[in-house]
Amino acid sequence: IEPTLISGSTVMINHNRCVPKQRRIYAFLIDDELFVRRLEAMPDDMVLIHSDNPAYKTRILQGANLDQLDVIGEVVWSGRGVEATN
Repeated sequence: IEPTLISGSTVMINHNRCVPKQRRIYAFLIDDELFVRRLEAMPDDMVLIHSDNPAYKTRILQGANLDQLDVIGEVVWSGRGVEATN
């Protein structure tokens, strides 16, 4: 999801916010693989998975494929360590 979140960043997840809406950033599993992306709930039991990185296309989950999606929670904070300089 770069450039919004930098690889290796620490994120805080609100586990009470597990229903995708408004293209917010969520941590979720698909077939036991962890992702941090924007989720957008659509009508007709459809969820769009967006990345802020243009190298990744939007993915669509709908119907029976929604069973693969396990939303952990909404990302509400991120930060990363400060690297030492020489």
